[in-house]
Amino acid sequence: MAAESYIAAHSLPLLIWVVGVATTIVGSWIASKIRVYHDDLKSHHKELKDKVLLPFRDILAKYQPLFSHRVPVVNEKRGYSEVIHARPDEEATRSDLVLHCNNPWDGALLEIDRAMFEDANRIHYKELLAEILALASSWESHTERCRVWIAEMGNEILVSSKMNPYGQTNSPPYVNHLRLGLWIYGRLFRLPTEALRQSNQGTYWSIEGAPTVPNEIGNATLAYEGQNNLLLQKIDEITSANRERAAELQRESESITTQAVRLRSKLEYQIAKKKLRRRCDLVKFF
Repeated sequence: MAAESYIAAHSLPLLIWVVGVATTIVGSWIASKIRVYHDDLKSHHKELKDKVLLPFRDILAKYQPLFSHRVPVVNEKRGYSEVIHARPDEEATRSDLVLHCNNPWDGALLEIDRAMFEDANRIHYKELLAEILALASSWESHTERCRVWIAEMGNEILVSSKMNPYGQTNSPPYVNHLRLGLWIYGRLFRLPTEALRQSNQGTYWSIEGAPTVPNEIGNATLAYEGQNNLLLQKIDEITSANRERAAELQRESESITTQAVRLRSKLEYQIAKKKLRRRCDLVKFF
């Protein structure tokens, strides 16, 4: 009985010491895990800023002149289409001038880190990214409406001119109707435009002053002087008839620009935040 009392008396301090050591070890381990977790969370927050928030903020800042039509949103471009029944001695593709919409969102979305984007979209910035994607969709729809409108004006120019379409044949009299449609767009949206003017090319006269593309002839027509005079009158009529349509598209642009400015402010606010509030699967405590 005395022996048992002796053992109990000496075992209790040992047990207390062991528990104390174990508690210290566990406490130190937990403290270490907490530090690592917060460091990982801070690092993850920086990744989200660098790979998602900042790129989107930069897009909104860089392309604000485009959203407000201070630079053209549609231009002329050399495009290629496949010729299905080309002979062995013919090229397999055909080169044509086409209207091209300026859409920075497609390239921007491809460059965003996919893992960070998915995490931000599902967990951290779901509502904000939904607004950004909605803006990108609105811009795509808006530029397509602009392209169709310019193509319609160009087609009206082609039909009324009774000339050959430039590109499909270079035999005069020809007209680059898309280029002249772009000129009307520029005038109605108050973009910098030159005055259309005729220039004597010998037998034929050209209309110059319409927007051009690199490495392409600058003439919009090559035709008889009288044909060009009639065409210039028609261009004036088409311009006047499309003022209301241009105003409608400008209102769309103003709405998109306002939304872009607001989203840029929201992104700046999230970038300025010091802590990431929500946990996710990419940063775990255990």
